[in-house]
Amino acid sequence: MCLLRALRHFHATTLSGLHRMPKDCFALFGRRLDQPDLGWRRLAQPWSSYRADPFLLEWQGQFWLFFEEFEYLRNKGRLAACRLDGSAYTVVMDRPYHMSYPFPLLYQDRLWMVPESCQNGTVDLYESVTFPHGWRLVRSLLQAMDAVDATLLWENERWWLFTSVRPPGVGQRHLEIYSSPDLLTGDWLAHPINEQRLYHSLSNQSGRCGGAFFRHQGQWIRPAQYSPAYYGQGLAFRELRKLSLEHFAEVGVDIPDLPWRQNHHLTTLGVHQWVNRKVRVSYTARPRALQEPWSGS
Repeated sequence: MCLLRALRHFHATTLSGLHRMPKDCFALFGRRLDQPDLGWRRLAQPWSSYRADPFLLEWQGQFWLFFEEFEYLRNKGRLAACRLDGSAYTVVMDRPYHMSYPFPLLYQDRLWMVPESCQNGTVDLYESVTFPHGWRLVRSLLQAMDAVDATLLWENERWWLFTSVRPPGVGQRHLEIYSSPDLLTGDWLAHPINEQRLYHSLSNQSGRCGGAFFRHQGQWIRPAQYSPAYYGQGLAFRELRKLSLEHFAEVGVDIPDLPWRQNHHLTTLGVHQWVNRKVRVSYTARPRALQEPWSGS
């Protein structure tokens, strides 16, 4: 337990950020599905930062890319955005604590965002008041918990919140689900499946979300991290089979047209598709690509 506390203290220092620089880097790659011959292009990024967790957004007639910008020298992430051509770059949100995974949501003709703020112990809902960099904190959906990569889904007349939780004193995360009838005012009810600590035995947070839900052949698909050897190694796709106040079931499916090897995150909007790829790995990791997609239950 003392060693675990010491490691977490080191992870929060600037020295840890410098330690990560030569071995831990993510980058954003995008393509147009209607122009496959052009292939993937990498979004430029500063030498002192990496970029991760991309989300595509169409707002006021323009396409934007929201993402985490992790600064090695500060050892923390902030939220940034740019238009798809790489112009109009701006810092969207910067707090004293680490932020990432800027999950956007269009609801009631307004723009909302649920970023990761696990170092603050909250899952917060923001509303855009001056796009793209002005945001107002509306409420905390969850409090006093280490929850990352919260992803919302409207289904069966309720809001569902999927997140990856690490209990106090525990090293590994597991999937948890909460629901509410009202995004703006409702209480969030813990799903009974949370007691099972789904995916806690898998390495590197494999039950953790890797982007927004999307439809495939009429079914909801949840991108999930798949990292048996090292964090950021790949993605898996989980098809939602049951979701109610009493039941939850999902199963792994193969979707051959979607990139998954060495991809940490996936976002698609119209003809635009972006991924978050790990381009440098840790000293001890095996950098080989995975041989087969994961389709386990």
